[in-house]
Amino acid sequence: MQTTLKYISAVVITICLFTACQQPGVNSTGSEYMPDMAHSVAYEANYYAYYYHNTWGTEDEYYKMAGPRQPVKGTIARSAAGTGKDNALNYPYADTEEERKRAINQLIENPYSITDAGLVQGKELYNVMCGICHGEKGDGLGYLVRDDGGKYPAAPANFLLEEHLSASNGRYYHAIMFGKNVMGAYKDKLSFEERWNVIHYIRSLQAKELKLEYNQMSNTLNNVESIQTELALANQIISTEDLGVASNLITLKQVFHKLSGIASVYSPLSERIDSVAIELDDIFSEIESEQSKLEVNPKRLQEIDSTLQTVHNLFSKHTVNSVADLIEIENQLATQLDTLASLDDTIAEKENSLESIIKELDKHAAIIHKQRVQVLPDLTKQLEAILSDLGMPNARFKMLLNPSETFLYNGKDHLEFLFTANKGASFLPLKKAASGGELSRIMLAIKSVLSKYQQLPTIMFD
Repeated sequence: MQTTLKYISAVVITICLFTACQQPGVNSTGSEYMPDMAHSVAYEANYYAYYYHNTWGTEDEYYKMAGPRQPVKGTIARSAAGTGKDNALNYPYADTEEERKRAINQLIENPYSITDAGLVQGKELYNVMCGICHGEKGDGLGYLVRDDGGKYPAAPANFLLEEHLSASNGRYYHAIMFGKNVMGAYKDKLSFEERWNVIHYIRSLQAKELKLEYNQMSNTLNNVESIQTELALANQIISTEDLGVASNLITLKQVFHKLSGIASVYSPLSERIDSVAIELDDIFSEIESEQSKLEVNPKRLQEIDSTLQTVHNLFSKHTVNSVADLIEIENQLATQLDTLASLDDTIAEKENSLESIIKELDKHAAIIHKQRVQVLPDLTKQLEAILSDLGMPNARFKMLLNPSETFLYNGKDHLEFLFTANKGASFLPLKKAASGGELSRIMLAIKSVLSKYQQLPTIMFD
């Protein structure tokens, strides 16, 4: 029998071994030992590897989860560059020396105006991305090249040198896009606006070195003379008698008026020239108006500079970055000041209210004291009578009402129990004069008296 069982077991094991080693088919992997070792339990990003033994989701769900996702909001594409606000995704310069020079010559103006928020953002990004090499002051003495830092193989650019002070914005922008020498590219780390704000901040460091202001208000006022010069030049271009646009346009009008009298085909051109002349007269009037508005006012400039310096000092003092934050702090301080101004009145009002409450409490405490004085003799007699029945015929009580300086939850009296169990003995505090058995009987007597006036729970004495 045992031999038969051994043969049967051997046959079963052999069948199982052959079955486990069967070859895979076109749509089947065959039998596998520990399939999780060959098939990932986790989703494979951008790779479809659904396995039918994975039971945590359907095939469609796996396809959806393993497929590509939408980029995170704010993601900057590698090609996200540009030179103007309307052309931020098309940077038309290649990473060559020739194209770098072209960018330097053509990228002159920063497309973003100077703002406090832009300078704050530019400073944060500069310190993170640039300061470690170029230094917090822009002097090329970052941590990597200082004696207390590392030893960088190449000296970073010093933005405070004349070479960089006079450089166009294109030089900085192209370096941010493609890097320069050992400096890597930052086009994939900074958005279009962030790059220009970093350049604004570099310019502010240069202005600080030259003891100039670099913000929207003071920069405009400090260039009044330049604005006046340019407007005067525009006025001259339009109105100069010999070479001015207006003078030449008058001649042009006369020519085409004659031509339109000769042939009607020139009438449309004559009308268009008349329209241009009218428009030019309006432009000339507006330029004169703008010239009259400009005024070089050093005193006003000094006042504004002083106000700006005060605002910047307040920014530092209160650790804020905007005027709105300063206004909020001012409102909070004003509220606190109003509260302090009316604090004496509030204290006086509370003191009067407290005095009234104390008088009222004193009145109730006096009534409670009077009632206690009246009931204590009767309470003493009842307790002594009950204790006599409990085998303590010589027990005597003396109850004292000691006044309290402060209010208690039930008046202003401290009730003191004095007790003696033997005739002729002195009265002592209850806890010193009574034994354990006597205390039990005294407790029973007190509870018995109290039960006449209020409902008490059942108490068991052993």
